[in-house]
Amino acid sequence: MCHISTILLLLLWLGCACSAFGQKVNPPSNGTPVEEGKILTEYDAKEDATLVRFEPMFLFYKEVSAGQIIKDWLRMGAAFGYNGKKPNAPSDIMLYFASSSAKGCNFPNSLDFEITFIADGEPIKIGSVFSFNEPAVDKSCTETVMAKISRDRFMKISRANKVELQMAKTKVELKKSHLEALRNFANRTVP
Repeated sequence: MCHISTILLLLLWLGCACSAFGQKVNPPSNGTPVEEGKILTEYDAKEDATLVRFEPMFLFYKEVSAGQIIKDWLRMGAAFGYNGKKPNAPSDIMLYFASSSAKGCNFPNSLDFEITFIADGEPIKIGSVFSFNEPAVDKSCTETVMAKISRDRFMKISRANKVELQMAKTKVELKKSHLEALRNFANRTVP
């Protein structure tokens, strides 16, 4: 399973890097952030491994003007993998966050900082695997944060009626549509 974790981490990094380092993001086509949260299952015959990923969804975004380029945003995605084609419950899930801010970086360039989900009033703390930020000349910043969470903790978050995410100075309350998408992904972790 260590081999799967390494492949998973690399695939997540590539996916995050591609989505985070574009300085500008267009809003979702119908204005519904969760539309981006599609779940994909991909089998790699060469590696005999399956990757289940939850494509990033907008947790928040601010448009410059209606239908125009988004300046400030935070997206979250998740993934897990298993050997072969037969579904297997993962012990851990990788979460990834990509963000952009017109006012500078929000997260430290670090191998470890704390991320907290507050699920129905109960804090669930996880540490980031790593974070990377890229400040621009105009003081804006794009960032990527990766974190590993146990399946049990992820399930607790997905079952909650009210969830808030806290990362450094950023606090976001997840909407009903976000929670529904998380529950759908959580259901894929049960074979």
